[in-house]
Amino acid sequence: MGGAVYLARLHDNGIGQSPAPAAPAPVAECPKPVRERVILDRFAVGDYRLQPRHYLPLTELILNVRDATTGTPMRLFIEGHADDTGAVAMNRGLSFRRALEVKHFLLEGIAKVTKDAVKVPVTVRGFGTERPRPRAGRPGNRRVEVLLCAEPGPTPLPTSPGARRPLDLRLPEATRRRLEEKDRQEMERRRLTQPLPPAPSRGSLRDRARAKGRDLLRSLGVPARAIEPILNQAEKGLWRGVDEVLKSQGVGGKTREAATTGLRGIYNVRF
Repeated sequence: MGGAVYLARLHDNGIGQSPAPAAPAPVAECPKPVRERVILDRFAVGDYRLQPRHYLPLTELILNVRDATTGTPMRLFIEGHADDTGAVAMNRGLSFRRALEVKHFLLEGIAKVTKDAVKVPVTVRGFGTERPRPRAGRPGNRRVEVLLCAEPGPTPLPTSPGARRPLDLRLPEATRRRLEEKDRQEMERRRLTQPLPPAPSRGSLRDRARAKGRDLLRSLGVPARAIEPILNQAEKGLWRGVDEVLKSQGVGGKTREAATTGLRGIYNVRF
């Protein structure tokens, strides 16, 4: 029999034998306590792309990752979810694509703010509808949860045949590779082949940038009287001046850094 394990199964005409199903591989989980948890919800129905409301919490997380990884190995767990509309297989794939989109944004931001000095391992999973939040409704379940955790050790395997094994919620490897390749092609298509809109006038570009800057600074709680002076400095690329204005208004270090990072992105300045 080559050492295979068999289970006896009773049939109407006697006893037959069939191989025992293979146990699922263990799934790595974020060890507790969780250093930081960010929930990005209200994705568009059937869509995996980030919404404008997601950029600020992700930017703050990038800065926190940079600080947290100093001397401590950390790992990001990015878990995609979907609501209960549509087929199960479709929701599993959609939730995985959402998690991949968040991964791309985070890794690019971490590379910029650390100048490629910090490499954070990432675990990406798509749970589909397996882990709902009943009170959140459908918009709240179209979400991605990002967990920042200390780097876990190897997952221990059960020591006895009757020990409970963790539920395997991973995508099949072939499906995972196909979705990652599809995601890569989609990102490349959007970057290279998507037709560009007509070039707006310099005035409209400036107005649009200032509007985004105002929204960012208001969301960070920057005093209203300081917003226009800060935007004047940012337009000229005077980032030290931006920091000085923020300091003069008593804005804390984390908020100052988040404001400067967001404004640099708005005005297309490299870190």
